[in-house]
Amino acid sequence: MNKIKVAIADDHEMVVASLAVLLGAVPWIEVVAKVSTGRDALRMVRNEPIDCLLLDLSLPDISGMDVLKTIRRSDPKLGVLILSGSSEEHYAVRAFKSGASGYIHKAAPIEDLLQAIKHIQQQKKYISPKVAALLVDNLHQPEDKMPHEALSDREYQFMVMSASGMTVTEIAQKMSLSSKTVSAFRTRALRKMALPTTAALVHYAIKNNIV
Repeated sequence: MNKIKVAIADDHEMVVASLAVLLGAVPWIEVVAKVSTGRDALRMVRNEPIDCLLLDLSLPDISGMDVLKTIRRSDPKLGVLILSGSSEEHYAVRAFKSGASGYIHKAAPIEDLLQAIKHIQQQKKYISPKVAALLVDNLHQPEDKMPHEALSDREYQFMVMSASGMTVTEIAQKMSLSSKTVSAFRTRALRKMALPTTAALVHYAIKNNIV
């Protein structure tokens, strides 16, 4: 039986080390690469024969969502499993719309991760019951788009983090960007959603169960 070649893209060393040990102990999995930036992930995908990429959304240079979109433009079939510390409610629907093969929370049991990898190796989507419910809810939304759907991935990420109580400085550190760039995300998000203040943006996110 050929082993499933898995690569990991995550900037947290402890997460990568733990995953490498756990997955390396599985007889039918081979961990072939570990990277910590979006650029290295894209380079690895071009140069390494892999079956499944475990991709974190919060990478220091290019967001995982942008990495996913770039991969999909050149390789529609590569298995990309979003492995994130963010709750499914925040990013799962956007991830699937961008071409993810699956979405799983970092706190999920290892059995769920192994099941997801198996599904993806078989060219199937891995959709947990929680994510399935979110996707169904999304299908039943009215045709008129909600204001936050006009946001870019970075602007949406700013909204989620703001609504979680983070300051611009904290968000900038988390996203590995300057405070000036993050402030630009805030300005564009407020303009697109026709909201007057960050407080109004936070209220919108809470009211619409985004956080």
